[in-house]
Amino acid sequence: MSFGKKRVWTAEKIVAAIAAFYVRHGRYPHSEDFTAANHLPGYQTMYRNIGSLTEACRRAGDCCGDEPDCDSGSRQKNG
Repeated sequence: MSFGKKRVWTAEKIVAAIAAFYVRHGRYPHSEDFTAANHLPGYQTMYRNIGSLTEACRRAGDCCGDEPDCDSGSRQKNG
C-alpha cells in the first residue's frame, strides 16, 4: 500500500522534464538517467507514454527549436 502522493507522468510532462534535464546538464538523458533524482520518470514510464527515447528527445528538441541527436545524448543544430 502506498501512502505518498504518486506523480502522474503524461507525455507532455515527460517531454518538459527531458527539456529541463537538457538545460541542467547540457545533453539529453540516457536510459540510466531516468530516475526521480534527475526529476525524470522511470525509463519504462517514458517508454509506455512516448514509445522510445529517440522520440522523446525529438519532441523535447521541438520544444526548444532544435533537432536533437538522441543517440549520443547531445544536441546538434541544423544548418
